[in-house]
Amino acid sequence: MLALQRIIYCSQARRPDIALQSLAEILAVSDRNNRRDNLTGVLLVSRGRFFQVLEGAAQDVDRTMNRIRLDPRHHDIDVVGCVTGRGRLFG
Repeated sequence: MLALQRIIYCSQARRPDIALQSLAEILAVSDRNNRRDNLTGVLLVSRGRFFQVLEGAAQDVDRTMNRIRLDPRHHDIDVVGCVTGRGRLFG
């Protein structure tokens, strides 16, 4: 079993009143990208705050986090944890 990286971060939406349709569009693109990159995790959204756990190969997690950091819809990105482990918590 290969080691994987798990990163936990939170961020603030530029528009805290993010519409459900905008959120659905973000989720559709993210789902496609995560499947392509073999990433799993969980996303919580509340009042314009995002809390996410991403897990997968380190290079894929890093690439995704770089995309998130460059996404103008986010700011105040705070990585609250990063660990290497074996086995996924989210399928």
